[in-house]
Amino acid sequence: MKLLGKIVNSGVYENTPSRKRKTIRIGNQMAIFLSFTFFCHFFLFSWYELTIPKWIVLWSALFQWTIPFLQSKGKYILARLSTLILDCTVIFICSLLVGKASHIYFYYFVAICVPLMLFSKKEKINTLLSYLLIGTIIILDVFLGFNPFVEFNPPLEVQQAISLFVYPIGLTLIFMFVFYLTNESYLATKKFQSELGNSNHLNEELQNVNKALDQFVYSASHDLRAPIASVLGLIELAKSEDSIEKVKEYLLLQEKSLLKLDEFIRDILNYSRNARMEIQREEVDFNEMIHEIFSQHQFNKVPFEIEKMKSVSQNNPFITDRKRLEVVLNNLISNAVRYSNPYIESPYIRVNVKVNPSQAIIKVEDNGLGIDNHHLTKIFDMFYRATDRIEGTGIGLYIVKETIEKIRGEVLVESELEKGSCFTVIIPNLKDI
Repeated sequence: MKLLGKIVNSGVYENTPSRKRKTIRIGNQMAIFLSFTFFCHFFLFSWYELTIPKWIVLWSALFQWTIPFLQSKGKYILARLSTLILDCTVIFICSLLVGKASHIYFYYFVAICVPLMLFSKKEKINTLLSYLLIGTIIILDVFLGFNPFVEFNPPLEVQQAISLFVYPIGLTLIFMFVFYLTNESYLATKKFQSELGNSNHLNEELQNVNKALDQFVYSASHDLRAPIASVLGLIELAKSEDSIEKVKEYLLLQEKSLLKLDEFIRDILNYSRNARMEIQREEVDFNEMIHEIFSQHQFNKVPFEIEKMKSVSQNNPFITDRKRLEVVLNNLISNAVRYSNPYIESPYIRVNVKVNPSQAIIKVEDNGLGIDNHHLTKIFDMFYRATDRIEGTGIGLYIVKETIEKIRGEVLVESELEKGSCFTVIIPNLKDI
């Protein structure tokens, strides 16, 4: 089977266009089919002791195997034209030598299908020449009754016996060729419909991207300029201030504005990386990852202690994009810290992870400020902010949603104002995907 596969693919290379690949493979497959058909006729003519026709079809059967060789050498047109000319000539000569009652001329109907399979729509001249050859032979043989070898024809009963084999063989070949052409047409139509669907989908995606880009430029320009304007104003105040304490206060306010600007730029970079980078599969240890993220928030700027708890159930390897998952968890935990409630006794952040062979379910829960119910459907929109009580960029949760979708997961949220929030992230194990 491997040898047969190599023969069928003779002349097909990595840089061969898809349409040409099909034509080359069809030519090689036809050569195999016709070689088998000619061998059958060799045994048939041998049985009835038709010496000259049997040697003609034998050599024709052997010649078919030169077609894949010619195609492997890049002689595609020569291979196709030679097989067509040879096949038509063999049918013509055998029809003359064996006699009209053998109905070998029925194979001309098979020959009519051949140019449609061997030549593409662009190769009009080759197709036209092929049908000119077939038409000339049919007129000579069938309509004009040209036969200089009539005296060599076998008895009528032999011709009739041979015709019993010609029809089933010819019909089988016609059925195979018509099926192949119909199937090619069906696949081409299906591919066109698929490409049209993809085109519509891409057009819709492009419109969404343009809309998001407009919104991004408008909001980002404001969020980038606001901290800069704030810093410039504080610098002007500091210039005219003699009190060192006041200058220090202005410096702290400048630092706060610059940290806000730095956070926004990091968010933009995370968004950019998520949009353009391919998925990098790595094994993830959730215990280690959550411990590292908690450590980053150990010295957070809230003026009270937040208890950070984690519970991880992981007994099997889990594969995903580690960097993207870090961005997601870091954003969710950072939000839980930022929007913690200073008026309760025991603020906490709890991360619960359950890993099974197919997916990981991650819950990031807090008892912070919470989100009002009418905001929940919009919190994942770009630059949407559910509250003005705490400063933020409004892009963090948008990045979370986009990043999770990139690793084929989903995010759910439950929240109650002044009671806290719970974000549930479900991501698949990419080990077998």
